[in-house]
Amino acid sequence: MWAKRVQLLLEATRKVTKLGFLNANPTHVTPGPGTHGAYIREAAQRGGIAAAFVVIAGKFDRAASERYWATVIVGGEKVDATACEKTFDAMEKEGVNGLIVSDAGDLVPLRQLIADLATKFRVPAIYPYREFVEAGGLMAYGVDTTDLLRRVATMTGQVLGGAKPSDIPFFRQTKYELVLNQKVATLLGLEFPTTLLTTADEVIE
Repeated sequence: MWAKRVQLLLEATRKVTKLGFLNANPTHVTPGPGTHGAYIREAAQRGGIAAAFVVIAGKFDRAASERYWATVIVGGEKVDATACEKTFDAMEKEGVNGLIVSDAGDLVPLRQLIADLATKFRVPAIYPYREFVEAGGLMAYGVDTTDLLRRVATMTGQVLGGAKPSDIPFFRQTKYELVLNQKVATLLGLEFPTTLLTTADEVIE
C-alpha cells in the first residue's frame, strides 16, 4: 500500500524531486525489510527521486537515520500545531516537494492543519484516509474505513450474541478507495491525469 501511494502521487505530479514521509514520532526511521519506510524508500528510488524522513516530533539517532534517508527533519518535541508549522518550514528549506503522510493516529486530529499547510507550502501530498481529503488534502488512498467499521460492528454483534471470538474467521481488508480533491489540485497548479480520474472512487469538486 505504501509503494502504491508513492506511485499514485508521482502519477498526479511529475515534479517531485524529493519525497518526504511525514510521521508523528520516530517510528520506521531505520527502514528494515517490511516496514513502511522501506517500501517508501524503495518506491522513491525506483522513481529516481530522493526520500526524506520527516517527523513532527521526537528524538532519535540522527546520524544512524541519515544512513537510510537523504534528509532527516524534526519539527519539535511534541506533536502539536507549532511543531507542524516548523516541520513544513523545514521541508521547504530542504527541498521536499512531495509528501506521503503516515497513518499514525496522532496525525488524524491535525488533519485540517496538515492539509492547510501542504496547500500553503504548495506540497502535493497523499494521505492514508479520506478524512484528510475532506479537510482539504489533495488525495488519499487507503482502506475503506466505513466498510472496515461495518465489519467490526458485525463481529461485535456476533460476540455479543454468544459466538466465540476464536470461531470468527480472520478478515483481511481488500476494499481500498482512492479519493481526489479537484479544488486543491487546481490551487496547486496540478491537473489529475485521466487515468486517476477514471479509477478514483470519488472526486471532490
